[in-house]
Amino acid sequence: MTSTTSPPRTLFLPPRPTAAGRALAAAAARRGLGCEVLPGRWVPDAVRGAPGPALFAGPGFADAVAVELGLGLLEAPVDWRHCWRIRG
Repeated sequence: MTSTTSPPRTLFLPPRPTAAGRALAAAAARRGLGCEVLPGRWVPDAVRGAPGPALFAGPGFADAVAVELGLGLLEAPVDWRHCWRIRG
């Protein structure tokens, strides 16, 4: 009987990860995910097509790299901060 395992998912971070980004990278590593810090507002050929990409970045950086990573971004409503205050 053979066992098949899927390749690890990959978390992508911007060039200067925040404390939250570093914490997510550590959590991803503990769970066996790969983690890549992108060098700029582009995706190097070596990591294009990485399986199961996930991105933790601000909106400007995400806009610049999401398509190259094969990701579709969810758009927050214009009044998202107002909604958070009501629910939070």
